[in-house]
Amino acid sequence: MDTNTIAAVAIFIATFALILSEKIDRMVVSLGGAVAMITAGTMLGFYSYKEALAMIELDTLTLLFGMMALVGMLERTGAFQYVAIKLAHMSKGKPITLLLMLGATTSVLSMFLDNVTTVVLIIPVTMSITSILRISPTPFLIGEATMSNIGGLATLVGDPPNLIIGSTVEGLSFMGFFMHLLPFAALAWLIAFGCILVVFRKEMSKTPKDTNELKYMRPADSLKDKRSAVRLFWIFAAVITLFFLSESMGIRPAVIAIGGACAGFVLTRAKVDDVLSKVEFNILIFFSGLFVTVGGLEHCGFLRTLSGFITGMAHENMPLCAMITIWSSGLASAIIDNIPFTIAMIPVIQSLGETLGNADLLTPLWWALAIGVGLGGNGTIIGATANVIAVRHSEKSETPITTKIWMKSGLSITLLSMLASSVLFMCMYEFMRTK
Repeated sequence: MDTNTIAAVAIFIATFALILSEKIDRMVVSLGGAVAMITAGTMLGFYSYKEALAMIELDTLTLLFGMMALVGMLERTGAFQYVAIKLAHMSKGKPITLLLMLGATTSVLSMFLDNVTTVVLIIPVTMSITSILRISPTPFLIGEATMSNIGGLATLVGDPPNLIIGSTVEGLSFMGFFMHLLPFAALAWLIAFGCILVVFRKEMSKTPKDTNELKYMRPADSLKDKRSAVRLFWIFAAVITLFFLSESMGIRPAVIAIGGACAGFVLTRAKVDDVLSKVEFNILIFFSGLFVTVGGLEHCGFLRTLSGFITGMAHENMPLCAMITIWSSGLASAIIDNIPFTIAMIPVIQSLGETLGNADLLTPLWWALAIGVGLGGNGTIIGATANVIAVRHSEKSETPITTKIWMKSGLSITLLSMLASSVLFMCMYEFMRTK
């Protein structure tokens, strides 16, 4: 490795280690890593301030901001408490049943919505339910974050890497993604559900303290502002519908989210200061710093070198190359944002097709890449945006999620789901050669 790469990798490793250590606030570490990466990049000539700003995913941050603002408005109406009591009644207060219901809902929504949007919507409901039942929200938050990542794997629109792959590779359709990747998502979902039950068996076996009190709770009584809640429901319905139509309309989801937030302010007359107090600005700043830090790895050429090493190991043995792609992209996505890694891998796989003289031979690798980056994000707290949001919300409870707690369940889910997916991939290899 040259000096540029050594400096960039050293800064990233130091930043990542400090985030995992939890000795310093994640936002501060992220910003510090960004400053160090820009400084080193400027001095060594591989990464400028302008290039660093370009690496910040404004679409992601704006989408997050818009949805957080809408959720903040909805929260003040008592709507989450209403849904929480409804679900708590349906589950009869049983933690396992509740996990099944919330996990299934999260995964299905994540198949059609961005997984970040899904967890921003579902987590406030979860926090309300666990508060009512006086049980730990930890297994539910980890389950929802991991299951949202898994649900996003199943469709073209469920996860940004899938969109990137689908828009780059000719012939990969919505139904193609669904038919090829749904079996892997379903298998990984069962593994995630099982891992949560095993790792948190103590919490999941507890009988909630207030199930008798729950019987006398009426959902309607929790609505503080029914009129605004109904209006916000229709705004959410419109926003979600427009998300589905965004590609055909040529409008970015972030623009739709901001438009929805503006409509919410106008129709509910919510106080701006009250709503903004609900927006997790520290999460937005944390991601900004992380995008800049990871951008240094991309600009110094490390990600391209890494991806080239991955595909170069297998040469023309496509089944072996697919296995290497699944595992390397999965492990890399646990510590590096999967979006820049996917972008770096695409030209390398394409160049392999040029070497082989037949781009159709690469089809299994595109599915393998989607599986790897889709499942790998569950491995660590910073492996996926949904994870960070879940952890941040847990810090408001009596049982905050630490790195150790996440690794105990998230790493198990990642490794077991990748192992099972590898076996399934080889069993389905002939089908995975088709688009």
